[in-house]
Amino acid sequence: YGEREGAIITSRGCAFDCAFCGGARSLNKDVTIRTRNEESVIREISEILAIYPDIQSIRILDDLFLRNRSSVDMAYRIFSTFPQVKWRGMVHALSLVNSLDKIGKLRDCNCRELFMGIESGSNKIREKINKLGTIDEILTVATGILRNGIDLKGYFIYGFPQETEDDYKRTFNLAQKLKEIADMSEGNFRTSVFQFRPYQGTKLYSEIIESTGIIHECKVNQEISRFEGRTQFNFDFGNYSLTSDKVLNEYIIRTQEIG
Repeated sequence: YGEREGAIITSRGCAFDCAFCGGARSLNKDVTIRTRNEESVIREISEILAIYPDIQSIRILDDLFLRNRSSVDMAYRIFSTFPQVKWRGMVHALSLVNSLDKIGKLRDCNCRELFMGIESGSNKIREKINKLGTIDEILTVATGILRNGIDLKGYFIYGFPQETEDDYKRTFNLAQKLKEIADMSEGNFRTSVFQFRPYQGTKLYSEIIESTGIIHECKVNQEISRFEGRTQFNFDFGNYSLTSDKVLNEYIIRTQEIG
């Protein structure tokens, strides 16, 4: 948005168990989820603004700031304290699906953009990667966000193990549908698209090692590095899907172009 932005973290740990993520709940049984209270977050934002008075936006980097109805109320109280700044943050579809009537409060306290990890539009793949939330719930929450004039960024991943082109098409179609909803709403929609990377220790990493015995060395996928400012995201640890590299790259590029 062309504004100077400060970043904060308001929680540790994760309530979810995504098979591609090193922060998955089942991999971190010794980690207790910890969330900061309202006063703590207000104090940190106050300190940031005291040190950097030209800060115009705050970005919240963790997934649990907006986790339920009461956290939406807390976000409203926090950022109503700082009417001079905008803010952006993560959200899970399940966090807002029962709080649709409260999304307007996020707009009223200057929420500019929310980031949602959608990953896949294929129910088969979503089940494989333990991604909670249905496609209908994603569409419902996204519609509520966009119609309230809040921008939405959707994260997508292509190339999961055993993923087919039909799975790709379902993901691409979902991204297109979200763009169509945005075109009829006040909020804008953009995409952030990645090639699947098997992180060591995750469930999918272990499955790949068991099935093929090898994880490819890291390189940069030059084919999908055509978008400015995304080179650092385009690492390639191999293609574990059932499609060619060409088809995989095409869907990544086409989906990135939506936003």
